[in-house]
Amino acid sequence: MDLDSLWAWRGALLALAAALLWAGAGRALRRPDLAALGAGVGLAAGWVLTLGLITASPRQLPERLPLLALAAAGAGLLLALPGGGRGRVAGAGAVLALLAAAWWLAGAPLASPDLRR
Repeated sequence: MDLDSLWAWRGALLALAAALLWAGAGRALRRPDLAALGAGVGLAAGWVLTLGLITASPRQLPERLPLLALAAAGAGLLLALPGGGRGRVAGAGAVLALLAAAWWLAGAPLASPDLRR
């Protein structure tokens, strides 16, 4: 086994490394809410390395995932900041983020027939 055999796994290895580094930094700072974002940060990093892009048209399913993972990690970071994730505002923000993610994964339909489909 040589290092070339790991080339196909580079996205997964980067995702693992990014998640562990982020979670370790959050733990070192004694912020478990920030450490929990390690999975999202690792997922976003792995998708970006694997697919080689950050933004894409909402019409292409695989290319939607890195931007969605980055947006989810960013939303989690905003909710984890002091005063950001409190009460009903955080709940309403989470519901809006879920609706936006569902719309994005549905292909970002703009016309009502596309939305119903």
